[in-house]
Amino acid sequence: LRRRYTRFWRHKVRLLLVAGEPAHIAAIVPGLAEKQWLEGHRTVLIYGGTLSLAPDTERLAALRKLRRSRPLDGIVLALDETQATSATLDNHLRTLEQVGEALRWQPPVYLWQVTDSAWPQDTRISQTVGALFPPGATPEGVAQQLRAILPSLGERGMQQLCADPAHDYLLRLGRTLEGSGIARWRTLLTPWLTERLQRVPLRGLMFSPPLAPDTTAGETPHPHRWSAPAAWQGVTADCAQARGVRAGLPWQRASGVIALSLMALWGAGSLVSFAVNRQH
Repeated sequence: LRRRYTRFWRHKVRLLLVAGEPAHIAAIVPGLAEKQWLEGHRTVLIYGGTLSLAPDTERLAALRKLRRSRPLDGIVLALDETQATSATLDNHLRTLEQVGEALRWQPPVYLWQVTDSAWPQDTRISQTVGALFPPGATPEGVAQQLRAILPSLGERGMQQLCADPAHDYLLRLGRTLEGSGIARWRTLLTPWLTERLQRVPLRGLMFSPPLAPDTTAGETPHPHRWSAPAAWQGVTADCAQARGVRAGLPWQRASGVIALSLMALWGAGSLVSFAVNRQH
């Protein structure tokens, strides 16, 4: 990174941890599990593994040394429809809290749902599909944002279907969201947006079918090269401006308040003692 982006690479490069079950990670970043990290377009993707197990604290400690002030610019959590349940997402949320504690920094989180197709859609023109949430997002606000993408899903989906009848992903996604998907995601994300908003900032919800592997990867002498497909552009552009949360900040603030209070009491006591001594 230093050789390619100069010694100021920490201010130029986005570091993203991609977590989830191996099959789901492979669906959005083919080859990441084997290579462990990929780099391209000022972005480094790091293999994070499953959130069903306790975090690898040694690996997270190494990431923290890589860039102490902001170890990661974001965490992308890949999952499929079967994992979009209250129990599974609650488990992931708790593990993400532990990741933040180990890093002493809680990066913004992007959920990425992978939807399988009964037939290949590798040749379909891909694009970023989903919603990016502002700080302080609410469940109703998330529902409104998901409803707002329905017209574009219908329009672009019909264009792709007319070009190739097999390319029905956008239309199917739009129907699913319009049917019960939006209400379901609103319910599932309520704990993320209310109970733990200050600890695990949820930044976005993305959708895609499994992404096609980079066919040129085997032809390049750079095995860790990443082509940054269009489906990723929303996340990579947003994480450059999104901000995480300093883990443990409430305790640090409390300690600061206590220290200032003690100093104020000490100062007041000194003034009283000085005044009494002058009177005598």
